Amino acid sequence: MTRAALHRDTAYLELVRDLGAATMNLVQGAGATICAVVRVAPDRLWIGLTPHNQLAWRYALQLPIFDQAGRPLGYHDVVWTLRRSESIRRHDRARFESLNSVGDLHGVPVLDTSDFLDDPALATPSDALRATLLAAAGEPAPLPPESKTRLAGFSWSEQSEPAWARFYFTIPVATDVIGVDIDIPTDSAELTTLMNKIESGIPTSWASRIRQPAEAFCDHLLDLRS
Repeated sequence: MTRAALHRDTAYLELVRDLGAATMNLVQGAGATICAVVRVAPDRLWIGLTPHNQLAWRYALQLPIFDQAGRPLGYHDVVWTLRRSESIRRHDRARFESLNSVGDLHGVPVLDTSDFLDDPALATPSDALRATLLAAAGEPAPLPPESKTRLAGFSWSEQSEPAWARFYFTIPVATDVIGVDIDIPTDSAELTTLMNKIESGIPTSWASRIRQPAEAFCDHLLDLRS
């Protein structure tokens, strides 16, 4: 793997790690929830949003992984962009509906953010608090080593019954991305066990659980829901 490719991969995986903590709380009150993060190209990702109490308005956004100066986008860069999108959706519907659609993420349109990436950031007091806590605690937790299974994206939905979550993983023995559907809620120990089991590839005993075809965001898709 080239140094540039490793740089892109690390930048994306760090965003998945940080955005995973925001899946239930993008902004407090009448905000939005991050419900999906997937990588569609080495330098682009899609993020799914569900506006608070408005499941019918679920949509997704396309963002670059690096800014125009070549700097990896950080947690705050992405969250501010998502908040700007929600502000436009709620207060300038004509502009929101004029945004170009660049694809489909699990049944919802993916909108291009390039038209408002340069808008002023919408910061809140909680941003300052999070920055202060991170400064006090040191750097965010490091990514798992390349010799371990790594989280490379996720998507979840409560619109179906039962609710489900789809996790995307990269494994050390291959460059493939493995998607896995599981029931939610699930505890962290169960997910850790799952990650350990696929570290050497998909177990042969799970062959009947492989969904065909897979999807655009992964090379193999497993359905492990009960």
